[in-house]
Amino acid sequence: MPSSIRMVSADLKVAKGAVERVLSSEHLRQKLLLDTVEVDDPDYVRRKRYAGYWLTDVLALAGLSCNEGNVLVFSALDGYQARITVADVLASKARGFVAVRDLDAPEGWEKLRQGKEWVSPAPYYLVWQKESSAAHEIKLPWPYQMVGIEIRRIDEEEQRLFPAADEAGEAVVRGFATFRQNCLACHSMNLEGGVLGPELNVPRNILEYREAGILKEFIGNPSSFRAKSKMPAFVGSLPSGAVDDVLAYFEWMGRHKVLVD
Repeated sequence: MPSSIRMVSADLKVAKGAVERVLSSEHLRQKLLLDTVEVDDPDYVRRKRYAGYWLTDVLALAGLSCNEGNVLVFSALDGYQARITVADVLASKARGFVAVRDLDAPEGWEKLRQGKEWVSPAPYYLVWQKESSAAHEIKLPWPYQMVGIEIRRIDEEEQRLFPAADEAGEAVVRGFATFRQNCLACHSMNLEGGVLGPELNVPRNILEYREAGILKEFIGNPSSFRAKSKMPAFVGSLPSGAVDDVLAYFEWMGRHKVLVD
C-alpha cells in the first residue's frame, strides 16, 4: 500500500477495565501494516474499497486481549455506541477492519447520509470482511466516525442494563431485548449505553416525567413532536406490542436504579 495515502489525523482510544491506551494515527501508521479490503458495505449499499488496519492488530498494539466473555463497544464522535459480543464475532466468521481511508473517494472519504445531513465516516470506520455465508446470520455493527473501542465483561454490562433479570416477567424480558437491539446505541440505561440521546433511568426514570401514552406515541414517530429529530421513527418497524414491552422494561428498571453521585 503506497505510503502517500492521505488519512485524517486522529486518536483512537482503546480501553479495558482500568487500562486505557490512546493510539494516534501516526502511531498506528508506524507500527501496523496498512492493508486494504473490498467489502459489501450496508451503509453505502454497494461494494467499497478501504485502506486501514485489522481490528485484531489494533487491539494487540494496545496490549489488550478479549475472549468470549467480553463485549466490544465502539464509540463514535457524537456519542453513538455500537456493540457486539466476541462470541458473535467468532460465530460470524467475519474479520473487523478499522478503515482510515476510502479508496473509492479522491478526497479521502465519500460522505454518508445521516438523517437530514451528510457526514464523513472519518476518522475511523469499522467495516467487516465476511469470510463465509454464516456472517449473514449475525448483525454486525458498522460504526463510522469511530473514536473509541472498549472491551467490557458481558456480566458487568448485564448487571447495569438488566438487574434481577431472573425475576422479570415475559414482557419485561422482551422489552429489554428490543431496547438492546434498537435503542442502546443512542440511549443509556443505568449509565450503560450511548450518549447521543438522553439517559433513561437515573436519576429519574423516563416514566417518572413522561406519561406512558405520550412516550409510546413519541417512540413511534419522534419527528411529529420535534422537528429535525435525530431519533428514527419506529412505527411499522417493530412487531405489534413491542413498544408496550419496552415501556414495561422502563418501568422495571425504575425499580432497579444504580447509585449516582
